[in-house]
Amino acid sequence: MEVLIGSVRNTNRINSVMDTYRPDVAFHAAAHKQVPLMEDSPNEAIEKKC
Repeated sequence: MEVLIGSVRNTNRINSVMDTYRPDVAFHAAAHKQVPLMEDSPNEAIEKKC
């Protein structure tokens, strides 16, 4: 099992994950409350605004 974090607003990220892993099941969580998940995916933990 692979756990990955990504925003549903980032269609490039979602499409890349789906194309790479071709999951049978995907879960959506409304909030990032699990600190260990954010520690494993720091690039997804911080929203970049330009």
